[in-house]
Amino acid sequence: MLDADALRSTYLATGLTDEQLNTIGALAQVQNFNSGHVIARCGDAAEEMFVILSGEVRVTTHDGDALGEIKAGNIVGEIALVDARPRAANVVCVGAVTVGAFNLKQLRGAMMKDKELGIIVMANIASVLAQRLRHADAMIDQLADKTQDVWAHAMG
Repeated sequence: MLDADALRSTYLATGLTDEQLNTIGALAQVQNFNSGHVIARCGDAAEEMFVILSGEVRVTTHDGDALGEIKAGNIVGEIALVDARPRAANVVCVGAVTVGAFNLKQLRGAMMKDKELGIIVMANIASVLAQRLRHADAMIDQLADKTQDVWAHAMG
């Protein structure tokens, strides 16, 4: 179980009441992992979402390319709340990590029971996913510009 204060600092909690925070906090299981532990593996069935309570995790592609580092106060595995498809990335502990693990079926059940909670949580997740998409688009644009520069130089 997570108390409301542990959740309040995450983007998941934006706009939730104390009662709603207590409702979803009661669903979480606190888990501790050592450095190198794989919390989520690309391609595996997604059954949990994680709030990073302490420590840091590295998110990588299926072949190990780094996508980013996620620190305490952030969430990983939230895409699985949106769609029930296999994991899209690996999540590996960098040092000791403590998480609050949410069983997705239980969390969805709470969101169905309290529709306002469900709408707010999904809106918060959509906002973060949109932010990540904008960042990815900017990176793709930079790569495309570099590719064009190489061709322009070669044809020079």
